[in-house]
Amino acid sequence: MTTQRSASQPVVSLRPEPMKARIAEILRVKIVSGEYALGEQLSEKTISAELGVSRTPIREALLLLERNGLLVIKPQSGTYVFNPSRVDTMHLCTMRSILEIAAIKLAADFQDELVLKRLAEIIKDSNELLEEGSYEDCHWLDTDFHVTLIEASGNPFLIDSYKIIADRSHALRQLLPLTRKRISRAIKEHKQILQAVRTKNLTRAEELLTNHVGNVEAMLLDHTPET
Repeated sequence: MTTQRSASQPVVSLRPEPMKARIAEILRVKIVSGEYALGEQLSEKTISAELGVSRTPIREALLLLERNGLLVIKPQSGTYVFNPSRVDTMHLCTMRSILEIAAIKLAADFQDELVLKRLAEIIKDSNELLEEGSYEDCHWLDTDFHVTLIEASGNPFLIDSYKIIADRSHALRQLLPLTRKRISRAIKEHKQILQAVRTKNLTRAEELLTNHVGNVEAMLLDHTPET
């Protein structure tokens, strides 16, 4: 199996980063992976003890994550992992569809073979992980597929726009059933989308992607309580 780092997982850098940025990255991964549950209250004191750092850079890191939409800071109440309403979830999925459909249209013209090859590798690796029963790793590659599809557009502004929702989209997957059937269907749909992009069948690609995101939205709403 090709060993690739997920686009959503942390990178080890030789360049020193501010403490708040390093802490924010640690907390981001905990949120996105589901280690911190949606709606969970976070404690600066607890995080400080766990990481062995003072509370000042932790407070700064929490503010960074609030700006990225992963946390909600309520005065006189506390800091909470974001927990979208049904309407928020629908808006997020709509934004996904808009950006990813735009990306596949651009990708068909851009046709960067290295990016398309990477998409094929992700599908291959996902199938291998599925056979191994590594369903959580399949989630990381699922996010990687969509981020790479966005990158295939070659449009830096579109790519930056997608970053706003990418982490929240991944974090919401903790609501979905971690089953072979669901993940197998998602991989199959990825393969169909890639084939449509390769052959520049944009009508088919848009239809497949709309249905793909729509399926995810329907499952998320099934697991999101009415408020």
